[in-house]
Amino acid sequence: MKKRLSVLVAIILLFSSSYSSLAMSRVENTFFDPMVQLEASESGMTYSAVMQERAIERKANEQAINSFDNKAGANSVSNDGRYVSSNVKLIQQTKSYNCGPTAALQVLYGCNCQSKVRGTNDSEKISKLMSESGTNSDGTIVYKLKNTLNSYSSMNYTYTAGKNLNINTLREKINNSLFYNSAPILHAKTEKISYYHGHKSGHYIAISQLDLVNNIVRVRDCNYNNQYYGTYDISLKEVYESITPANETRYLIHLNY
Repeated sequence: MKKRLSVLVAIILLFSSSYSSLAMSRVENTFFDPMVQLEASESGMTYSAVMQERAIERKANEQAINSFDNKAGANSVSNDGRYVSSNVKLIQQTKSYNCGPTAALQVLYGCNCQSKVRGTNDSEKISKLMSESGTNSDGTIVYKLKNTLNSYSSMNYTYTAGKNLNINTLREKINNSLFYNSAPILHAKTEKISYYHGHKSGHYIAISQLDLVNNIVRVRDCNYNNQYYGTYDISLKEVYESITPANETRYLIHLNY
């Protein structure tokens, strides 16, 4: 009897240890995100309330997508199925630090939502988005930019830390976002991107296209500096590395789906 009891206790302890390890892994990979923590703190919410809000917004997106007919995404996919894209407009920043609101306006053009932003021209619309995103000379906080996008976009955006993605899940999120005309935005470290030639900065960059065959991503870079402003094709690997630098958390802002 004692032997059976000892075996039973050992099994329970083993199960408990495994469960604790799994729970810890889930906390680290799903919940322990400094940007979510900041959003919760500054919004007067609990961490779990922010995550619950995300889940509700995702459900709303799923319902909207399920209501689409069979032509959903037809305008976003090339005839041969090689490319998925969104009609992101190339717009240059009006200030050296307002790449976030500028990238937001770019992707709002992609979902034909730019007219919802008050202003008679792109410069005025960027100023409006800056105000709503709390942009200052230090830049724009990721969660605030996400919130501003969600006040205008057709479907809800969210953000995911690069360290919680692998290159395949990154590809999936870019693909889904473009397919439903909710173009994603990189919260990038530029030194990881080839056309920056090692120049180091933090920068928001809008994605307009994904080549599904060659894993090439087309970006519409709003950079204030003409040396970097423009349309570029870069590898998915570069995209991944730009949001997974060592000792720093960077993000992909994307469709919550």
